[in-house]
Amino acid sequence: MKFSVGVSNVYGRVGTVLRRYAPTGSLGTRLAAVIGASALAVSIAMVGGAMPASASTTTAAVLGAGPLSGVACSSATTCEAVGDNGSGQGVVATITSGTPGTAQVVSGTGAIAGVACPTAASCQAVGFSFTSSIPPSEGVVVPITSGTPGSPQAVSGTIALSSVACPGATCEAVGDNGSGQGVVVPITSGTPGSPQVVAGTAQFNGVACSSATTCEAVGDNGSGQGVVVPITSGTPGSPQVVSGTADLYGVACPSATTCVAVGYNASGQGVVVPITSGTTGSPQVVSGTDAIAGVACPSATTCVAVGYFYPSSFLSEGVLVPITSGTPGSPQAVSGTIALSGVACPTATTCEAVGDNGSGQGVVATIELPAAPGQPTVVPEPSAASLSWSAPSSAGSFPVSSYVITPYVGATAQTPIDTGSTGTSYTVTGLTDGQAYTFTVAAVNGAGEGPASAASSAVTPTAP
Repeated sequence: MKFSVGVSNVYGRVGTVLRRYAPTGSLGTRLAAVIGASALAVSIAMVGGAMPASASTTTAAVLGAGPLSGVACSSATTCEAVGDNGSGQGVVATITSGTPGTAQVVSGTGAIAGVACPTAASCQAVGFSFTSSIPPSEGVVVPITSGTPGSPQAVSGTIALSSVACPGATCEAVGDNGSGQGVVVPITSGTPGSPQVVAGTAQFNGVACSSATTCEAVGDNGSGQGVVVPITSGTPGSPQVVSGTADLYGVACPSATTCVAVGYNASGQGVVVPITSGTTGSPQVVSGTDAIAGVACPSATTCVAVGYFYPSSFLSEGVLVPITSGTPGSPQAVSGTIALSGVACPTATTCEAVGDNGSGQGVVATIELPAAPGQPTVVPEPSAASLSWSAPSSAGSFPVSSYVITPYVGATAQTPIDTGSTGTSYTVTGLTDGQAYTFTVAAVNGAGEGPASAASSAVTPTAP
């Protein structure tokens, strides 16, 4: 089933999920998506499916902001959200302990799409500015110092920059050169360098780094397929086409060898793509989503992705998707939003998602994972161990749905066990008699798996 939606100032801006609805390929189409022309009509595939469960997240509108596109955190209590004000100007809003401040307009920008924070006091934001020439926009880099945005720096050879990541003193920004090619732009000490064109790509939408020298950029190839491009020491490699995807919007790297990319497929369903040591895996479709736009990882095994879903009604609703060890769980609807486009996690239990509340205002949704349960008490049994623990002090945005027990032999984690229950005791079977084990327990809610408990004392199962 297809229908058209008039994209006004709500949708169709750099970095937001809906800017990619229009097919890529022509400069005019991509620019219409970038500048959010109010007359733009796009065809959206409506995918049937069960309505996602609702999240008990805390949402807050951001005064002076239109839809927000991206967010990054400089400390456990401070994040910077970016977007536009609905009147063709980029904005920055500081989020302090989950509470957004008033948006600050950044003169000389049309929209700000992405942001990264290499230090506690400095962030780098990227987006675009309007120009009087052809093409009618140009990518910009905006420094943010202690929450205050500075003057934008134009990046010649780009029409828009959509994302940025900072693995160290040098940041990597990505976007589009206006000629149907993705570009990578280094930013050193706040100064952007020359864009590097990446053949075989049409545009980049997201970038994340797994180490000080290795990053992954994601986007599309202009032929209806998502692509992943490695960036090593600032030099982009060859794109890997990800079959089964139409576009990739965001990416995060929870460890030095693993990243997770998100986007959508040709059937209008959100997808999650694992990336291991630079090699892409098969996309996993997430039923109950139409697109997944952003992702962040509060731990090495837990990521939180955000996007949107169209139920049977006309308006969409923002969703969050838990991802555990690369596998997506069930989406959860976030009331008070129509789309979520970016997310960052300043702590192991808190993530801040940004997007649109459907009334032309940017919105911040605070997503809480459960706290760590109490240290487990363990009693050895023949080839088994009986565990008990206390529930976490906070269940987070959802009730606890189960617990995950991880046995350890020395420092080596064994296969985790999902208890499938909210009970606070469990017997682990199949252990080796005579082998010493320790155990940790983590609580799971609708947003994902929280941090693990302290390890138990070592116990050794013995034969009867």
